[in-house]
Amino acid sequence: MIMKLSDDCKCNNNKKIESIDFSQMSEAEKEEYIQCHFNSLLRECKRCKAEEEKQVVISAFKFANSAHKGMIRKSGEPYIIHPIEVAKIVASEIGFGAKAVAAALLHDVVEDTAYYLEDIENAFGEKIAYLVKGLTKLEELNRNPEKKKDSISLQAENFRSLIFTISEDIRVVYIKIADRLHNMRTLESMPKASQLRSAAEVLDVYAPLAYRLGLYEIKVELENLAFKYRDEKKFNEIESLINARYEDRERIIRKHALQILSKLLDMKYVKNNEFEVTGRSKTIYSIAQKMERQDVDFDHIFDKLALRIVFEPNSLDAEEIYLQCWNLAGIIESMYTPIAGRFRNWIKNPKPNGYRAIHTTVMTNTGHKLEIQIRTKEMNTIAEKGLASHWNYKSGKPMLKELEDLIVLVREEINDPNTDPVKFLDKFKIDLNTPNILTFTPKGDKIILKNGSTPVDFAFRIHSSIGMRAIAAKVDKKVVALNTKLKWGDQVEIITSKTISAKKEWLDFVVTKRPEVVLTKYFKKEELDLSKKGRIKFRELLKEFNVNRKITEITTYVINSFELENQDRFFILLEKKEISIGKLKSAINIAISLEKEFRKKKKLQEKLKRKEAKEAKEANEGKETKETKGGKEPKVEKALKALTFVGTIESIDPKRVHTVGDILDLSKYETADCCKPIAGDEVIGFKELSKDKLIIHKSTCPTANALNSTQKRLVVPLKWTATNDFLSRAFIVVEGIDSKGILIKMIHVISDEMNVNMISLDIASHMDIFKGEIGLYIKDLKSLNTLLSKVRNIYGVISVNRKSSSI
Repeated sequence: MIMKLSDDCKCNNNKKIESIDFSQMSEAEKEEYIQCHFNSLLRECKRCKAEEEKQVVISAFKFANSAHKGMIRKSGEPYIIHPIEVAKIVASEIGFGAKAVAAALLHDVVEDTAYYLEDIENAFGEKIAYLVKGLTKLEELNRNPEKKKDSISLQAENFRSLIFTISEDIRVVYIKIADRLHNMRTLESMPKASQLRSAAEVLDVYAPLAYRLGLYEIKVELENLAFKYRDEKKFNEIESLINARYEDRERIIRKHALQILSKLLDMKYVKNNEFEVTGRSKTIYSIAQKMERQDVDFDHIFDKLALRIVFEPNSLDAEEIYLQCWNLAGIIESMYTPIAGRFRNWIKNPKPNGYRAIHTTVMTNTGHKLEIQIRTKEMNTIAEKGLASHWNYKSGKPMLKELEDLIVLVREEINDPNTDPVKFLDKFKIDLNTPNILTFTPKGDKIILKNGSTPVDFAFRIHSSIGMRAIAAKVDKKVVALNTKLKWGDQVEIITSKTISAKKEWLDFVVTKRPEVVLTKYFKKEELDLSKKGRIKFRELLKEFNVNRKITEITTYVINSFELENQDRFFILLEKKEISIGKLKSAINIAISLEKEFRKKKKLQEKLKRKEAKEAKEANEGKETKETKGGKEPKVEKALKALTFVGTIESIDPKRVHTVGDILDLSKYETADCCKPIAGDEVIGFKELSKDKLIIHKSTCPTANALNSTQKRLVVPLKWTATNDFLSRAFIVVEGIDSKGILIKMIHVISDEMNVNMISLDIASHMDIFKGEIGLYIKDLKSLNTLLSKVRNIYGVISVNRKSSSI
């Protein structure tokens, strides 16, 4: 029976290296100093007992020592001491074997020396080379100094590359945490800016990652060191308060530890068992966090005192071990007053990082709150060194299911490797600092999920086929919606169909990666299939109109008329029967008419060109051009004057008013989307030289006013009269009382009385009032005003107005 009281009670979070003036050392003294550190590593490498394993570590040390020869750290210490100390953490504080220790010794060789990964692989084999590769920063950062200016994204890229090594060997991440821990222990020699940056990275990423991997002791030390450099004044203040109360705390802990041990001896409970009773106080960082979170001072932070009971169980049977822990907790609670709501059973429901123990908080007879933690020795090892302490080094695989589950969970939390590295790092920080939840299958199997997960996440975590066929879920035997957020301890049953029942809206609420990837891939394929079928259906429809030309010549206009983002979306909606065939046929008719007009204009242009060429030829030959009979202008020339400008856009005279003619030449004119002018509006034009086009705006349009004030030389005065052959798009907004037949009456006025084609119809009703928007092909302003007047006179219509803003 062992009782430890002082080791963990003292605040000893920063392990400093003894201050030595290395510049005064001879080379022989430096070599002796280095060898001394390495011998210490060999002693603490408990998994390096076999001669073959020792030789791997010794060879790695010699290789690294030679590679780093002459290199020193900011403190003046030989650089090789850093890899040795990292390897020592890997060996003693995490508990890895020879290959991981060798990788730790070699982790900076490729990054900081002239050696390459091929050299490591040739000397130590593929496995150690892979571990070193995972620990080496991106080559471009080291080989291309110019790219260091983008250090934020490169840092994120380095971290992303590190995390993705989990897919192959999670030990890389453990070694990286050991590397960061030693850097934090020796951060004093670095500039203040580097200290603050390192502290932020530790608190944001490395401490939460250490906790997620079960490295509690390392997580605590990282937090305290980071907090010290981030807020040294506050750190020293809390440390002083803890140390000032050290003797009182030790006296209280000793007293209650002896009481508990006496009770166990009286009950003969500790016979043939070895017990450790260890005193523990809250960490400096956790106290600071609690003070800030609860807005209280140091004296109001409870649970600063704790006792940890660690024992060797009588049996290896899991149920027997659990009963021993449970009985111990019962004995403790019989001695003191248990505090309600402070009992935690982490044995039956381990934390996602594998932590197991029973916690209970009691009020002692001296008025102190005391937390008691009860663990077996194996549980204690996992609590301090994480699940990695149960790594099977022969097979390279974990021995505990909890570690397998953890690896799967971390893999699922990371994003697509092709995503932006900065976004990746930001999301990973959120994932690390978001607590996981423990859920159960109907048979009691444990499923670890991210906080905020839903039954859909649960279903995909079991298997993708179950997720794709989910139709409902039961949580604790009650039917719930599939977007319900699960809580810790929920027992979830997924109800499935025989066929795929996945819904696209699931993507709006799933939080884990697997359903996001599977669903996105599935719906992308589904939409591709729908698009293909819709395209075939559209081609069949075009045959009814004897349209045999390429499909794109008609669809461009049709898609624009339905205001859809692309052709695929149009074909998908057509196949899903979400596009009215009647409206579609109307749009095709208009498209065919416009195409005919376009061909007519092209013929006129070609005829004019031939005439001009003929006249030019006759002029060159000295012949007189025939005069027009009766002084009348030929019909072709008259039509073409209305059709196009004379010359190019650059030659337009901005000082005179130009008239938009009877036929609008689409190659020279374009109506602005911002104000959607129509014939009859007061308009002006803006010369867009890059496209050789004239953009027509309403004269009241804010965009046009801005252009007029800043770029007057490009603004052209225009007059736009009604045309017989060109229709403009206009939109009207209508509101009224929702009564039977009112929509039919409006359509009758628009289509039958006014003979106007509709582009779109979007009407919604709420509380007996309808509101909506109707898109029209209109001849001119006069026709639009007449239409508005007629619709306004329909009984039940409250208001109807033209909408001039961009749709």
